[in-house]
Amino acid sequence: RAGIDRLAATGDLSQAAVEGFGDKGQWFATVEELIAAIGEDLAGDVNVLVKGSRGMRMERVVDALEA
Repeated sequence: RAGIDRLAATGDLSQAAVEGFGDKGQWFATVEELIAAIGEDLAGDVNVLVKGSRGMRMERVVDALEA
């Protein structure tokens, strides 16, 4: 309903969110797996929200997507 097409997450605490999201939710064991998976799917005009705790160092995802 919020217009979110996909949820890609990593980290133990995000598993429940992925399960609740449904069939377009994916959980990854590592940040590197997440980066590889979402990087393959990005094309055209898309918006990506990267959210996580400082401890997860999610800037790695942002840096990879910008590259």
